[in-house]
Order: sequence, then structure tokens, then C-alpha cells
Amino acid sequence: MNGSTPAVGDSTPAPRIPGFEFIRLVGTGGFSDVYLYRQDLPRREVAIKVLRTESLTESTRRQFTAEVNLMARLSSHPTIASIHSAGVTADGQPFLVLEYYPGGSLGAVYRKNPLDVPRVLQIGVKLATALETAHRAGIVHRDIKPANVLISEYGSAVLTDFGISAVDEEFPEATMAKASVYATASSLEDMGSEIGLSLPWAAPETLHTPPTSDSRSDRYALAATLYSLLHGRSPHEMPGEPSHGVAMVQRILAGRIAPFTRPDLPPPLVRVLRQGMAIERTQRFSSTLAMARALQSVEVELGLPPTSIEVAPGPSAEEVSAAKLRQDAHHPAQAAAARALHTTPAGPPPAVEHRTPSRGHYTPPPGHHSPPPGRAAPRPASPGPQVGPGTQVGPGTQAQPAPARPAAAAQQWAPARRSWTSEQPWWVLTLIGLVALLVVVIIAGLVVNAVAAPLDASALPSTTARLIGAALSRT
Repeated sequence: MNGSTPAVGDSTPAPRIPGFEFIRLVGTGGFSDVYLYRQDLPRREVAIKVLRTESLTESTRRQFTAEVNLMARLSSHPTIASIHSAGVTADGQPFLVLEYYPGGSLGAVYRKNPLDVPRVLQIGVKLATALETAHRAGIVHRDIKPANVLISEYGSAVLTDFGISAVDEEFPEATMAKASVYATASSLEDMGSEIGLSLPWAAPETLHTPPTSDSRSDRYALAATLYSLLHGRSPHEMPGEPSHGVAMVQRILAGRIAPFTRPDLPPPLVRVLRQGMAIERTQRFSSTLAMARALQSVEVELGLPPTSIEVAPGPSAEEVSAAKLRQDAHHPAQAAAARALHTTPAGPPPAVEHRTPSRGHYTPPPGHHSPPPGRAAPRPASPGPQVGPGTQVGPGTQAQPAPARPAAAAQQWAPARRSWTSEQPWWVLTLIGLVALLVVVIIAGLVVNAVAAPLDASALPSTTARLIGAALSRT
């Protein structure tokens, strides 16, 4: 369509975008409208998400730009919505061209028509593998809910709307994207309107001051979403109790979960969802991949074909976290300096800062004890090129050598010198002492004979023998 801007009811008029023909309004969101267009070349229907100009602030503009870049990194996954292109209209409206999913979202159907157990298990495994791929890239979705799960024309579930995503600082590619999103959020109400918080599926830590959100928060929201698909309501909507915002926040912070009332729910599935929604983050699954495997195990136990797990290569969340814990345990001063370095004054910083060991950095093994003052600790052999878990080294890819250690650090980790005798058994040292003693006695006898009384050559052997015998009798 290249004519006038079409009107679409009470919503913002659909923009004119060269190369696309407007069809109809699909839906509206917190900061954007989604329209159905027909692309001229290639000829296909696409969904175009347009940022509302009346809501356009610096914060929302950053979020929209971040969504474009994040979805471009992840859209090759079969369970993550594909992005085709992005741009800005002539009147300054940013837009995102996405694949159109004619099945709509689960948010439109789950309350009236809860899904059966096999379907929820299949969707759960698929969404968990999509999130695991995002987490391995260092990306936290932060808004998992039924409305952000789309259904393709083939019936497959697809995760969309990374508009409020952040980069998890546990991972090597981390930035301060999270701090830039929170920079304008000063309260729970501001947070809900500013970053689009979906309260019914929110993890408790996302409601703290300051809010904290990491991959474990996504696992909580995923479990809450699966609960909703099974029961037709969120896990924090209590029958017979008020469901307004304040009451729901209190239940979320207290860890109150609505009962599992469906009679056909298998106990293993209930245990998986309860663990996923544990109020303590440390009690949840160690990774989203572990959660996917737990759901897959339920399928197997019920005699269902297991849903395939599709995860991109790379270090898992628990591997990165374990490396970070080892780093902090053995280098607390360095960890404290890193937290101070990453503090952002332009708003409440994330509650937890994470760093991974720098490439080539020596991390002592478990059970290592620091050397006493004045004595240097032994230095391990040079590790050579460093290759992390999931890294492939082949044609066109070179592992980077470990950086040179500063002179002071090299001196600190210089190996302690050990004498040769300290490494020998006692009997070897005793034998060496006897031989040395005999040599000394022979030399002494020769010197005494030569100085005190000249002897003829025939008497020398007998004199030496007597001296040797006397020395042996003393020992």
C-alpha cells in the first residue's frame, strides 16, 4: 500500500510502509500495535509491529531497538518468532517486520479452553529449549506468558516479544542493558508501565526493590505459564480471593501458589511445575535445559513420544554460574572490584552482578589452600590456548592464547625451589653418607702417612686397610 494511511478503529492508524499493503489490525500491546500486511516481494503475509508514537520515550525507543537486535540473534531457532526486517516510517514510527502466525496467541484461548496434558508437555519442552538457547546467548526474556506464545499454521508453539529482554551479566557477552532498562523505573507501578511487567506470571525477585531478573526468573514464568495453560488461570489467581494488583503481589512475594485442581494431572508434572515456581531461586531447576529434560521425562513416563530438544551449542547457565562461583571463592577482592566497576549510577542496578573468569586466568582446583605468608604457591603448567565449553576450533577459527601475566603476578606464582636431597628416601641418603665417610677416611689416612712417617710402598695397602677397618667398626 502506498496510498493514504488507513484508519483501524480506535487504534493508531496503520502507517504507510513502501513495499507492504495493509490488511487489518491484529492486536495492540503496551507500547505498540501489530498489523497484518501483505509484502510485495516476496509475496507473503507478514505481521508488522509498530511502536506507538504517543508512548515514544527514550526508554521505549531503546527497548524497541534492543528487541530488533535480540530477535535477530535468536530467530533462527524453530521455536522463536522469525524477524524479517526493521525500519522507521516516514513520520518517524519504528516498525518490526515479523513472520505472521495465523494461529494467534495462547493468551486468547487458554482461559476458555485449557489445553490437555500431552499438548502442554510438548509446548513446555519446546519453549524451554527456546529459552535455553536465549540464555546461552546471555539473553533473558523477562516476559514469558501465554500471550507471548504464538501458534504457527502447522500447530507449533513459537515464543515472541523480546521487547523487554535484557542481557544476563553471568555470560561473557554481557552488557549493562538491564541497567539501561531499569534506569527510569523507580517503583513497582513505574516498572509495570515502563517495562511491561506481566504480573500474573512474574517471579518474586522481579518485584523486589531493586528488581532482579535472570534466567531463573524465566524458568519461574515458564512454569507459571504452563500452569495457566492447564488450569485456565494464572497460579496466583486464587478462587474466591481478590485478584487486583496489590493482592496478587502479596501472594507472589509470599510464594502462594493456587492448588493443582485438575484430576488428570500426573504427579511428576505437578512436581516439575512446583520446582519451577519455587520461591527461592536456588531451589528451581539449575538450567532451562534441565527443566526441558524433566518435562520430557514426564512424557516418557506417560508413554508419550518425547518432544525433541533443540538447543544451540555453548556453555549452559549452570556451567557459567559454577565458573563464576569458583572465581569469587578464590578471588574475593577481584570479585568485589568487578561489582564496583559494573555499578551504574543512572538508576537501581541489578541486585546480582556476575562475571566469568577471564580467558587464561588461573582458577585453583577444589581443595586448594592459599600458601602461608612468605612462601610462593606452585604455579600450574601453562594451559596454552583456552577453549570454553561448546567452542569449536576448526578452519577459520583460532583459539586465543592466554594473555601474558604481569611481572608482579609472575613472581607471586613462581614455583618454590626444592632441594634434591628433600626428594630422596632415607636409605639412599644413609648410603651416600657412608660412602662419603669412607672417602674422607681414606684421604685422611693417606695424608697422615705422607706427613708423619714415610712408608714404603709395600706397607701402604695394609695401613689403609687398618684405617678402613677402624672406620667401619666405628659406624
